[in-house]
Amino acid sequence: MINEIEIDLLQRDNLWHVSDMYPPLDVFEKYGTKCAVTDLAVLTGCDIESLLYYRVPDDKSLRGRTGKVCTKTPSYYYIKSIYSQYVSGDVVPCDIRCRDSAIRPVLKIPSKLFEKIVSKKNYGYKGIIEVEFGEYPQWVVNKKLQSILEKEFASGNLNTTGKNYTFDSVEKNNFTTPFSPIVYPEYEYNGKKYIRFKNLDKEKLFFELSNEKEYNSGDYVWLEVSPIIWFVSKKDNLLISKRGLVASIKFDDEYEDEFEDTEIYKYMTEYLLPEMLQNVNLFDYFEIKDNDFSFLENIINELSPEDRRAYMDALEEIKDNIGIQANKKSR
Repeated sequence: MINEIEIDLLQRDNLWHVSDMYPPLDVFEKYGTKCAVTDLAVLTGCDIESLLYYRVPDDKSLRGRTGKVCTKTPSYYYIKSIYSQYVSGDVVPCDIRCRDSAIRPVLKIPSKLFEKIVSKKNYGYKGIIEVEFGEYPQWVVNKKLQSILEKEFASGNLNTTGKNYTFDSVEKNNFTTPFSPIVYPEYEYNGKKYIRFKNLDKEKLFFELSNEKEYNSGDYVWLEVSPIIWFVSKKDNLLISKRGLVASIKFDDEYEDEFEDTEIYKYMTEYLLPEMLQNVNLFDYFEIKDNDFSFLENIINELSPEDRRAYMDALEEIKDNIGIQANKKSR
């Protein structure tokens, strides 16, 4: 079921009213078309606007800063361009070779899992349904914790979790070099997870993140791995990231409308999607009723061999805890 989740980007028509035949998603009719971006997106080179006027309607803090976010709709105003959400919420054409737009992922979820995810819903701005699903490095830690983590890291006291996050090491103004991965390990401290990110943006001499601290180019920044918040579109079984998560990924060198052939889609499917979902636990979404494990076992059998082993081990432990022998009915 996890491996049936598909990742996508928004189209221009999802956001802006282009014709009566293709109205925008109801989420954006309520929320508007501005999109906040994470500290990670800022660190990876997303163009942002810090003025209070441009912030999203439900968050006027630095976490509500808007950024430029790409869609997958080609634009024919300029050669090699797509439509993007600008910091003002307006639609603008952008060069597909630029690395300064954030990725705002959209997930297409199998119906049974979608229902379970939405059952844990919250109501946000103007009653928009929001859910948490998956995790990703998003926000810088506070100044005190930044100092503590750096000291613990220097002393060799931090353990890695075995999970990683992959970004592009190429500078954002480089139009020609293809994606070159740089991998950051996930660390655990006091039950929470973090990455130690090095900002490589030589264009910015200093930058302010959501903890109101100014960092210099080349500084190491500790980001917490935290739940991703999604807007819910029930009509289409879609989860739409509330924020732009990461930038620096070139869309492609050539593009008309074959999105699945683009460099950004390859990054999203090979790195972004599995890394967002690597901490998802299916047991959080499916209840075991009357000691009947068959439904969960069928789901687990659809997973990759590595994930299947981990889930089967956990399932056997649950069975042992309630006195059921593995693969046998209770007596």
